[in-house]
Amino acid sequence: MAEWSIRQLNSGELEVLYLNNFTQEIVSCGVNRRGTPVLMIADWMMENADEHDLIRLLDQTVLLKLPAAHG
Repeated sequence: MAEWSIRQLNSGELEVLYLNNFTQEIVSCGVNRRGTPVLMIADWMMENADEHDLIRLLDQTVLLKLPAAHG
């Protein structure tokens, strides 16, 4: 399980961080330009996250990536 989060830098840019909860390693996934829609970044994080990863938005809202529905 991991946690993805968005951090606003002093420059106004948004950085995506990835925390591996097993190793406690934090990796920067890149910096986005000012004005990049947070929901677009959240969509990208959701696409790249594994099942049961947490997605923390800029306003501290936490989302959980659930397993895909089969049927």
